[in-house]
Amino acid sequence: MKRVMSILPILFIFAQIHAKAFNYPKILKNNKAVKEYYQGDYKKAERDFSDNSLKNPDDPDLHFNLGNAYYKNKEFDNAEKEYEFALRNPKFKDKSIVYQNLGNIYFSKKDYKKALQNYRKSLLENPNNQDARHNYEVVAKLLQKQQNQNQKNKKNNKKKDKNKKNKNKQDKQKQENKKNK
Repeated sequence: MKRVMSILPILFIFAQIHAKAFNYPKILKNNKAVKEYYQGDYKKAERDFSDNSLKNPDDPDLHFNLGNAYYKNKEFDNAEKEYEFALRNPKFKDKSIVYQNLGNIYFSKKDYKKALQNYRKSLLENPNNQDARHNYEVVAKLLQKQQNQNQKNKKNNKKKDKNKKNKNKQDKQKQENKKNK
């Protein structure tokens, strides 16, 4: 029994090494793309992440990395698709960051309501995500300011309409008074 117990850890270690060696090309390609990304060569990183994600379609981290490269290349629609793909995988752990990035995409598109929703989801996933919290607060203030401006514009438009109606009424009266003289 002791022999079996001492062999099990060795078998477990061997299985882990074999599994990592099996994915060695994926790891090399990903490391190369990460290096390109951090060197600011987002096009090369995008190409390598894309190749790697096509060869390993079930790896959400590759899609997340590809989404980041797309984002840096201002390909927001493609970035959004890759982030959504990563989120659909239950094994994916960095959901807070993805929601934050989606919020950034919607902010760039000036869709502030969707940006706010995604920053909120980010904070629900990780309440300690300070970047998402900051972005949430900025967008919430921006939306409040827009709402106040819209209400002010509506009031001004109502006043203008009322003034215009009064002016039309006065003009009509003047014309009638001229006819009657």
